[in-house]
Amino acid sequence: MPILDPVLNFVEVQASTGFDSIATSVALATNDGARLPDPATDGAYNLICYNSTDYASPAKDPYVEIVRVTARTADTLSTIIRGQELTVPVAHNIAGKVYKMILSPTKKFRDDIEKALQYTDGMDRQAIINGNFDVWQRGSAETYLAASESPSFLADRWGPACYQNSNVSRQAVAGTGHPGNSSYVMRCAFKSGIAIRDDMAQDIESSNSIKFRGSKVTLSFLIRFSSATMNAGAFSYSIQVNTGAADPYKGTTGYTIIKAGTINDGSLNTNWARLTLTTDATIGLTVNNIRVEFAFNNLTNQANTYFYELSQVQLCAGDIALPFQPKSSSDELRACQRYYEIGNFRIRAVDNNYQLVQTFPFKVNKRIAAAVSVVGTGVSYGGNALIDAATVATNAVNGLVDVTGYWISEVEL
Repeated sequence: MPILDPVLNFVEVQASTGFDSIATSVALATNDGARLPDPATDGAYNLICYNSTDYASPAKDPYVEIVRVTARTADTLSTIIRGQELTVPVAHNIAGKVYKMILSPTKKFRDDIEKALQYTDGMDRQAIINGNFDVWQRGSAETYLAASESPSFLADRWGPACYQNSNVSRQAVAGTGHPGNSSYVMRCAFKSGIAIRDDMAQDIESSNSIKFRGSKVTLSFLIRFSSATMNAGAFSYSIQVNTGAADPYKGTTGYTIIKAGTINDGSLNTNWARLTLTTDATIGLTVNNIRVEFAFNNLTNQANTYFYELSQVQLCAGDIALPFQPKSSSDELRACQRYYEIGNFRIRAVDNNYQLVQTFPFKVNKRIAAAVSVVGTGVSYGGNALIDAATVATNAVNGLVDVTGYWISEVEL
């Protein structure tokens, strides 16, 4: 949903009948509903309700009330929350009086703007790395993993993950409702007739997570499903924290869910929808890591056509979902290479029984001392534990050394 409530110019509607102090819905005059935003697509908003027969403006009515509209069906405000912004729920049903409702910025609107201006850039604006799924150093498609296979990463920084009998891949943006300002989305597709477990998460490094201590955080993301029903209990998404030792390897221990949301099977959205989740309390002073996680567990009897797609994942400080802030592809790549980097090499020389040493400087310094793994014919290596480079040695045999391959350095969480 948008950061600010929707506002339109010159919108005033009329209640078709009065309503009492506990009513949670209001019938409007014919065709008035179409003049208001739709909360399902535009977001919830506040209306100022007052007696227009006796008072020329809401400010004159001692019983004026602000209500929040969270659902509308045609000419009915089907769900309203009463007594907003320090007003009191009262009856608006005196016989012979006309009650009007005005869509206009209120104090809440100004307060929301001030909150947004606090978070204009940096970690408090977007803590997720590769939230737009631009970087796939390990490849852009993965085969189905069996139940016995270990959790793995694919899209950079998205792990630890268990893709049991599911397949993760990079896809171009498709479907209805996406704003269209992303190049790729991440798709998780399922095998048919087999139990599925699909968990993916991003653990935020401690040096960044602790900056959120004392603040609420809000997760937002775009998601769509291939079918409203996928034979699953629910799709879940959560914000988790680790208060144990900082930066546990691949999130093996220590994480506790502090806020979770679900989308129930049968109600899965097939068009793109932006969902949000805000912690109830501020991040504690003992929190060392924050994690966001998405999960489908124990799916059965799947069709090969079933999948879901994620896009524009963001975690920001505060209790409102700020508009998604994209980063340049080069900035995202550098941020990802702090945790994982891959490079090609070739060592070629005419020699005999001497050792050749090749140093591979990292493009980006790693978060901790990092060893290197080398894949190539005839290579023996010693991966020095360095933050800025790794050294590889190969022995010359039979007078000619010509070795090609690639090297990997990984220090993921």
